[in-house]
Amino acid sequence: MDALDQIHALAGRIGEKDVKNLVLILIIFGLFGCATSYAPKSFWNDGGFSETEVQPGLFMVRFVGNEFTSSERTADLAMLRAADLCLAQGAEFMFLGNIATEVVQSGYIPGSSSTTSSATGYGAGSIATAYGTSQTTITPPTALYSPETGLTVACSEEKADGAWNAAFLAQKMRTKYKISSN
Repeated sequence: MDALDQIHALAGRIGEKDVKNLVLILIIFGLFGCATSYAPKSFWNDGGFSETEVQPGLFMVRFVGNEFTSSERTADLAMLRAADLCLAQGAEFMFLGNIATEVVQSGYIPGSSSTTSSATGYGAGSIATAYGTSQTTITPPTALYSPETGLTVACSEEKADGAWNAAFLAQKMRTKYKISSN
């Protein structure tokens, strides 16, 4: 029995509207069912990193996660991107500043309701009696939230007080999240 046959069989047991909601949930989990990967931000990636060089060697870096990404991961991957930028410029060290992580509303799943009713009627002659029941199930709307981290990084070829070792940081983050080297 393939997936479509299973869905049709399930529809016969739980109702067509419930199956539509189930299919929608499965599609959402299929598309977005994992934490954001370390890649440039794009529609297809549902998050990722971006950067802007605002002065020579000074970057604003941002990492946006999805609903399955932790705040810790977004901060770590923003720092990894900062380290990669500095290493690509031949700078061994970096100065991080203005690190901020926030959680923002990133989506919305509308609520729904369904009503099941039944009625029974009795009649004899000119007298009729009817009894009925009705049950409404309400699913409230759900807001989706995602973490975002922003920071500034200044790349430096020389070690100074407060400087971070870019290669060390990059290696530790890649190991922690099992990310291969460029």
